Amino acid sequence: DMNLVWSALQWPLAPSAADVTSRAAELTVRGTPENWTLSGDVAISGRDIPEGSFTLTGNGTNESLSLRIDESQVLGGNVRGELAYSWVRENAYSATLDARGLRTAAFTPDYPGQVSSRFAARGQLSPFALDLEIDELSGELRSQPFTASGRVNIDGDDVRTEQLLVESGVSSLLLHGDWQADDGLQFVVDIESLADFLPETAGSLR
Repeated sequence: DMNLVWSALQWPLAPSAADVTSRAAELTVRGTPENWTLSGDVAISGRDIPEGSFTLTGNGTNESLSLRIDESQVLGGNVRGELAYSWVRENAYSATLDARGLRTAAFTPDYPGQVSSRFAARGQLSPFALDLEIDELSGELRSQPFTASGRVNIDGDDVRTEQLLVESGVSSLLLHGDWQADDGLQFVVDIESLADFLPETAGSLR
């Protein structure tokens, strides 16, 4: 067993400007590099990203890791879920997360508000691919309530949406398909007021 405790840790190391900073952490690691587990608490922040505190459990090998976020306090809300990443071959990754009550002003000051989401993502980094399934995305931005759901698939330069629906007020936007494919991109626009999506605009679109 190994107990890891640190404070005021950053990467890159000082005197370079920090991309990632961990104010404090206390983790317990058990096992070998080929088969290990961890558990504990960590407070971490990134450049232009406010600090979040996480209670984690996980396991891994010398090729990959899997983490579970059991509890967290981040952006005024909380996130729970599971993440996995492999640092060999294609660098495959996956995440299933449930976020509640996250405040957006810290990283999108022009669109303050609060959002909640439940989604699953998987893919790889080399070459890049992403399959994102949005079960729920809802909240309020600049005093405008909104909801969204659907699927987005990115494979290289190809981007395909599946029943991607965004609604705000009485307005909605539905996207389905791939503009580069033979069947093209289908979209249905019913925007009673452009201000539902862009508060500083006016007019309608159908």
